[in-house]
Amino acid sequence: MKKKALLIMKNLLGVFMAVSLFGCRSQITVGKDISSDDITDFYYTYENINYNAEYQRYRFYEEDGKHMFFHETRQRKNDYGPASEEDRTAYGKRELSAEEWDAFFDLLKGGTVKEREEDSDSGDSGPWTYLYRRNDKSEIQQFAFENAGKKSEFIRFCVQLAGTTVNEADDTGIVKSVDLDGKTIEYFRFGNRNGQTLVILPGVSLKSVMNSAQAVVGAYGTLAEDYNIYLFDYVKEMPEGYSTEDMADDLLDALYEIREYPVIIMGVSLGGMAAMNAAVSSPALVKALVLCSSASSMQDRDLTVMETWKRLAEERNTEELMKSFGENVYTPEFYEKYRDSILASGEGADEQDYQRFITSLDVVMNFDMSYRIGDIECPVFVLGAAEDRVLGSQAAEELMEQLHCEGYIYEGKGHGVYDEAPDYQIRIREFLKEVK
Repeated sequence: MKKKALLIMKNLLGVFMAVSLFGCRSQITVGKDISSDDITDFYYTYENINYNAEYQRYRFYEEDGKHMFFHETRQRKNDYGPASEEDRTAYGKRELSAEEWDAFFDLLKGGTVKEREEDSDSGDSGPWTYLYRRNDKSEIQQFAFENAGKKSEFIRFCVQLAGTTVNEADDTGIVKSVDLDGKTIEYFRFGNRNGQTLVILPGVSLKSVMNSAQAVVGAYGTLAEDYNIYLFDYVKEMPEGYSTEDMADDLLDALYEIREYPVIIMGVSLGGMAAMNAAVSSPALVKALVLCSSASSMQDRDLTVMETWKRLAEERNTEELMKSFGENVYTPEFYEKYRDSILASGEGADEQDYQRFITSLDVVMNFDMSYRIGDIECPVFVLGAAEDRVLGSQAAEELMEQLHCEGYIYEGKGHGVYDEAPDYQIRIREFLKEVK
C-alpha cells in the first residue's frame, strides 16, 4: 500500500513539475533554465499610435548559424499612428560577435519566460518582449527582465548596436537607376527627407557624375540642410538626334517612376536647358527653376569651345580634352589649384563615355529655347558669370531679360562659378525660401 501511495505521489510530482515548467502562466528563468545556446530568437517591440506616432523593434536571432541583430524605427511626425513601413526612418542588420552575443545574454539573465498572454499586444504601447528557444514545443515565450535597470541597460545596448549597422533607410549617395523602355537613367538622393524635393541636373562631362556621388553630397551641404535633393544623370543610351526635349521627357518619366513630384529643378549649363524644357512640357510638375551658367540658345559666336571639345573627344585625346575643359570652365587660379584632379577626372573613360559626351555637345550646340521661353510660368532664378567662355558672357543677362526674373551675375568668374563662388548655394537657398 505504501509503495502504491509513493508511486502515485511520484507521478503527481512529475505532473506538477511538468506544469511548473511548461504549463499555463508558469515561468522559467534565463541563465538557470535557458542557456545562451538555447535562444533562437528574441524580440523587443515598442509602439505608440498617438500623436507623433512611433514604432521601435530590436531583434536578436540566428541565421545560417550566425548570431544576428536587427533594428527598425518608424516615425510619423505631427500625425497619428500606426506607423507603417513607409514611415521607416532607420533600419538595418549585422552579424554579432561572440562577445556581443554574450553581452546580450548577460542582460537577459535573471529574466523570466512564460506562456504568451492572448492580449499582450493590445491595450498599451508595450514594450512587448518575446524569447524563442531551440526545440521548444510549448507556448512559453513572453519575456520579462529581471528588473528595470536591466531593461534600461538592454535598450542602451541596442541603441549602440543600431549605430554600428548600415542604415538601410538612409540611401544617401547610393546610386540607383530607372529603366525607361530600354533606356537607363541613374540618380542618387541626399539631404533632408522632410524638405521640398530639389532635382539637380548636371552639365556636360566626359564621365558620369554618378562616379562622384559622395563628393557631390559633401559639396552641397548648405542646400542639403533644407532640401530633399536628387541628382539625375542623363540616359546612358543617347541616340543620334537626342535633344533637350528628350532629356526633359526622360527626366519627367523617371520622376513619375520614383514618385517624386512636383519638384524644383536646378539645372547647370546643359542641365538648365533640359530644365527649361521640363518646365514648359509639364508646368504642374515643376514648381521653380534655378538656371546656373545656362542659356536660352547657342549663337555661332559661342560655339568655339565646344567645337574644340568635340574634336578632341573624336580623337580620343583625353589629356588635351580635360586640359581644355579645365582652362575654359574655371578661372586660372582655380584651375591651377585643382589641375591634377581635373585632369585625372577623365581617366578611364570608355567608348560609351565618349559617345555620350559627343552627343551631349551636339545637344548643346543645336539648342534654341528662345522661341518658347515665354511659356515658362514658374518662378526662375538665374546665376551666371561675366567671363563665361563656354556659353558666352551675355548668356545669363539674356536669360534674365527674356524671363523677367531675378538673378545674379558674378564678376571675375567663369562658367564654373557654381564650383568656385562660396556664397553660391546661399543665394539659391534665399530664392527658394519663397517657393511654396
